[in-house]
Amino acid sequence: MTQRVSGTSLFLRGNLRSLIATLALTTMMVHPLGGKEASDRSATQPIVPSQALQRAIRTSCVDCHTGEQAEARLDLDGLLASRMSSQLPDWRNVLRVVREGLMPPKDASDLSLVERDKLVNELRDLVVRVARRHADDPGPTQVRRLTSAELDYCIEDLTGLRLDLGTQFVSDSVGGSGFTNAASGQFMQEAMLERYLEAARAVANHAVIGSGPLAFYHAAGQTGMELSAIARIQNLYRRYGFRASAGEGAKPFGLNRFPQAFEIAWRYRHRDALAAEDSELDQLALQADLNPKFVRHLWKALHREDAAFPLSEIVASFHRLPDPTVTDNAVSIIEERCRDLFKEVQRWQERLAGEASDEEEASILTAANVSIPSARAFMVRARRKRVEQDDNFTPDLNNPHLYSDDGTVRLRITVEPASQHRLSPPCVILSGATFQFRYIEKVNPDPIPLRTVLTSASSAQLEFGVNQGGERIDEDAFVVGVGEAKTLEIILPEQCNLGELRIDAKLDTLLGRDSVVRCVIEDVTEEQNSRSRQYSSLLRDANSREMELWEQGLTEFARTFPQISHREPAPSDRDPIPAPYDNTYNLPERNFFHTAVKYHRDDQFLTSYLMPGSARRELDQAWADLLLSFDYHNVNLRFTAEKFGVSLPAEEIDQLDWQWIDTLPPAPREFIRHYKSEYETASALMRAAEAGHLEDLCQFARTAWRRPLTSKERTSLLEFYRACRDQDQLSHRDAVRSTLTRILVSPDFLFRIEQAPAGTKNQALSDHELATRLSFSLWSSVPDEVLLALAESESLQDDAILEQQVTRMLASPKAGRMATELFGQWLGFYQFDRFRGVDRKRFPEFDEALRQSLYQEAIGFCKHLIRQDRPYHELIDADYAIVDRLAAEHYGLPWSEANSGGQRKLSLNHDHPRGGVLGLGAVLITTSAPLRTSPVKRGDWILRRLLGTPVPPPPANAGSIPADDSQGDGKTVRELLEVHRDKAACRGCHVRIDPFGFALEHFDALGRWRATYRDGNAIDDAGILDSGDRIAGVAGLKRHLRNQDEAVRRTLASRLTAYMLGRPESIADAALIQDVTDRLATDSRFSSAVKTIVLSPQFRRIRGEGDLSRAASDGSTEESTTRRSADSRGDKS
Repeated sequence: MTQRVSGTSLFLRGNLRSLIATLALTTMMVHPLGGKEASDRSATQPIVPSQALQRAIRTSCVDCHTGEQAEARLDLDGLLASRMSSQLPDWRNVLRVVREGLMPPKDASDLSLVERDKLVNELRDLVVRVARRHADDPGPTQVRRLTSAELDYCIEDLTGLRLDLGTQFVSDSVGGSGFTNAASGQFMQEAMLERYLEAARAVANHAVIGSGPLAFYHAAGQTGMELSAIARIQNLYRRYGFRASAGEGAKPFGLNRFPQAFEIAWRYRHRDALAAEDSELDQLALQADLNPKFVRHLWKALHREDAAFPLSEIVASFHRLPDPTVTDNAVSIIEERCRDLFKEVQRWQERLAGEASDEEEASILTAANVSIPSARAFMVRARRKRVEQDDNFTPDLNNPHLYSDDGTVRLRITVEPASQHRLSPPCVILSGATFQFRYIEKVNPDPIPLRTVLTSASSAQLEFGVNQGGERIDEDAFVVGVGEAKTLEIILPEQCNLGELRIDAKLDTLLGRDSVVRCVIEDVTEEQNSRSRQYSSLLRDANSREMELWEQGLTEFARTFPQISHREPAPSDRDPIPAPYDNTYNLPERNFFHTAVKYHRDDQFLTSYLMPGSARRELDQAWADLLLSFDYHNVNLRFTAEKFGVSLPAEEIDQLDWQWIDTLPPAPREFIRHYKSEYETASALMRAAEAGHLEDLCQFARTAWRRPLTSKERTSLLEFYRACRDQDQLSHRDAVRSTLTRILVSPDFLFRIEQAPAGTKNQALSDHELATRLSFSLWSSVPDEVLLALAESESLQDDAILEQQVTRMLASPKAGRMATELFGQWLGFYQFDRFRGVDRKRFPEFDEALRQSLYQEAIGFCKHLIRQDRPYHELIDADYAIVDRLAAEHYGLPWSEANSGGQRKLSLNHDHPRGGVLGLGAVLITTSAPLRTSPVKRGDWILRRLLGTPVPPPPANAGSIPADDSQGDGKTVRELLEVHRDKAACRGCHVRIDPFGFALEHFDALGRWRATYRDGNAIDDAGILDSGDRIAGVAGLKRHLRNQDEAVRRTLASRLTAYMLGRPESIADAALIQDVTDRLATDSRFSSAVKTIVLSPQFRRIRGEGDLSRAASDGSTEESTTRRSADSRGDKS
C-alpha cells in the first residue's frame, strides 16, 4: 500500500515545491522602491523645496543633522538631495517638529516667528502636494503568503474547526509595516514544505466522508465519523423531538408541541364559529410550525368514539373545552386550557409508566414498555440529612462533616390509582420488610426486620397485621390504600449515613379486583430538596380477565401520548436494550451490548409524525454513518450466531447470501435478516453520496481558492481523484482526503496573488480579488458565501454595496480577529498568552490563568471597539472596562455574583485610570521589565504606538540601569534614569520618552494600581516634555493625548492602512492616510476609517505592469519606512 500511495505523495510534494517559485515572484512583482532614478516618462516634474526653503534648512538645521552621525539619525543634507516622494515620512517629521517649535532650537537659530511660520507653511504645502500627486496610485503589489494566524482562520471558516495548525510553523516575521501580513517579512523555505503537507493532511483527516454531504468534525478519522454521526442524530432529535424528564440528569424538551396541537385541533373543530371556515388542519399546523402529520395524529385520536380507558378520559376532557358559541372568552382562555389538558395527559403518563428502581432511572411511558406486574420487590435507599441544602450537592458518604447529627431518615409510601375502580378502593400489601444499616469501611450488619428499627410513632401508624376487608396478612405486613401516604421513620446509628429497605409489594386481590395502581416509595428525609429519590412500580390484579383488555388500552394511550418521541442513540445504563440481548441489568449480555454494540435506533414516533422528509433523510444518513463507522453489523451477527448456535459460512455480513439466511430457524433468521438489510441500506446510502462528494470537493476548492474554478482546474481535480482510486487503489474516502490535501497545498490557497495583465496600467481589481482583499482585511480569512456571490454577480464595484458589506462584516464575530491581528500587533499584546517576560519568583501570582485573563481583556476591549463601532478616542479615554472576574479582582474593580460567567462590561468613572488601552494589563506588563516597571519602555510605547513619533534606537554605548528597583542605595528608578539621562548620547531621546513613562508609574509591573513603590517610597508620576509641557499621572497623560488628537488619528490611520493593504506605508498611501485622519475628525467611528480605506484606489485598484516607469521615477518610501518602522528599540534602561 505504501508503494501505491507514493504516486499521490510525490504529486503533492511537487505541488508544494511550486510554492517556493510562487513566493519568489514577490521580488519580481514588487515595483521598484526607494529613491533610485529611472527614465521619467511622466509629464509631471518632481516636487522639490524652493531655494529659500533649502537655504533656511541649511542655515538653521544642517549643522546638527548631517552625515552618518546626524542627531536623531536625520540627515537633512541627504534629504535635500533626494526626491521628496521617496522620503515623505522624514519630511513630515521635519514639519511636525518645526510646527511645534521644537526645532530648530531657539538658541541655535536666527529664524524669526514670521520666518518660522513661512517655513511651516511651505513644508506643509510641499507634503500635501507630494501626497496628492500620488493619490490615485494604487501602490506596489506583492504576492503574500497566508500568515500562520490566517491559515488557522481559513481552516476554521472552511471546516468549522479551530485546529491551531499554525503553531506547527515558524513564527511569522513582522514586515516593515509592523504586521505579519506584509510580504516584506514573509519567506518560504524547503523545510516548510513537509509542514504544509502535514497540516493539509491533518485537515483532510477531519473530513467526514459518509452518506451525506462532505463535512468536518473536531475528532479525526473513524472516531470523527462516529462522534459526528452521534452529534447530528442528537441535534435532529433535539430539534424535532420531545422527551419528558428522565434519569441521569436528562432535561425535558419539546413538550410544548402537545398543547399547541390541542389548540390547533380546537380551532379546527370550531372553525365555523371562529369565522375561519376555509381553514385546513394542515395549514393551521404549518402556521404554528408543527408537522401536519403530528396534528392529524392527535386530531384522529381526540375524535375516536371507541377510545379505550384512559385515552377516553383525555378525549372527554378535550370535548369539554370551552365552546366559542357558548363561552364569550373562549379564544382568550383556550391556550391555558390546552396547557391544563396536557397536564392531565402528563399525570396519566406518570401513573401508567413502567417502573423506576432508583434515583438514576425515571419511569417512561412508551408503547414498547407496557407490561404490568402483579408484585414487585423494592430495594430503597435512605440517606442521613445533609448539612448543606444545595440541589447540586453530590453525596460523599466518606465525609461525616457533610451530614447532620440528626440520624432520623424518612421513607414515604403512597398508592395512586391507575385505573377505574369498579368495587371498593384497592390497597397494596407490603410484606417481608427488612432494613440494613450501611457503613463506610466497616463490615455491614445483616438486614433486620423493619418493625424492629421503626420509631414507635411510625410503627403505630402502620398497623402491622391489620387489613380490614382484604386478604389475610402476617403480623410483619401492613397495607397502604389508594390515596393514602404512610411514613417509615428510622434513626440511623452514629457513623451510619445510609440505610437500605427491602420490601415486597403486591395488589390486594380482594380489594383490588380488576384494578391497576402505582406504588411509590421515596426518601423524604429532606422534603425541601427537589431531588428526592423515588422508586415506583405499577401493580395489577394477576387474576383479572379484564386486565389484558386494559393493557391494550394502555398501549393505545402510550402510542398516542408517548413521553418520549425517541430513545437516545446510545442507551444509558438503565435504558432498555434490543433483542436478542438480555435486558437484565448488570448481566454479561447487557454489558457486552454497552461496550461492543453501543447503539440502537428507536425513533418511530419521531420519524412518523414529527420530522419533515428532508430531516428524515438527514437522520437516515447520520445513522448510516454511525453504524458503518465501526464493525457494528458484524459484531451483532457474530453475537446472534453464537447465542442461537448458528454456524456462519462467512464472518462478514456483506458476504452472507440471502438464500442461506432464509434457511435459518425463525429466531436467528429475524435478527440476521434485520442486520443484513440495515447494512445494505446504509451501504447504498454511502455509495449514492459519492458523486455529491466530488461536487463538494469542487465547491470546497472554490471557497479555499476564493474564486470559481476554471473548467481545466475542475477537470484536473476530478482526474486527480480518479487517479487515486484507479492507480493508487485508494478507497473513496481516502481518495477524497487526498484531493482535499491537494486543494490545501495549492498556491491558490496558500498565497494571495494579484497581478495586472501585461501592458495595462492602473486598473480595478477583479470582483473576486476585491472580495479577497476585503475578507482578509476584516476577517483574516476567505470570503464567505455572501461575498463570493456578490463577486460572481460583479456587484462589488458599487460603492454602496461595498459600504454595506463593511458594515455587515464589522458586526460579524469574525471581525473580532482584527482585535488580535490588527490591534494586538499594533499595540504590542500579540500572543500575550505566550508571554514569559515576568519574573515568577517576584510575581508568583502571574500564573497561566491570569495571563489568559489579561490577554482576553485586551482582545475583548478591542473587539468591543470594532464590533460595536465605537469612536476611536475610546482607545484613550473609555469609561468602561471589558473584564472577567479574575481580571476585575486583579485590578480591584467591583464584581458582583450577577456578573459571573465570562467577560462583562463594567462602567467606570470618566476619570478612572483603568479605561482605554493605557490601563490594559497586557500592555502594562509587556512594557515592564521582569522585576519592575520600565518608564522607558512605556514611554517609548506611547511615542511609537499612539503618537507615531518613535525615537531612534539607543547607541551601543548607552548603558542601562539596574534590572531591579531595590538596589539598597535608596535611589528610585526616576533618580537612576536622571543620572542615565545626563549622558549626552541619551538625553535627546529620554527627554521625550521618560515623562510619558513616569505618568504610568502608578501601575505596577503587573498592571495593578499602587500608591508607593515596594520600598515604601512615594511615586512621582509627573514629568516635563521637551516642549515644556508638564504631564502628571494617567489623567495628565490622557489629557495630553487628547490635545495630540491629530497625531493619534494619524497613527490609527497609518496602522490601519498598512494592515489592510498588507505593506509598509508608501508614497501612494500618503494621501489616503491623510484622508482617513481627516475623516475620523468628523466621524469618529471605527467603521468610518475602514470604509475610507475600502473605497480608496489603493484598496480597489492595482498597478499594471505598464506603471513600472512611473513608480520608479516617483519613488517610494517603502525602503526607508521599513528601516524606520522596525520595532528595534531595546530597553537598555
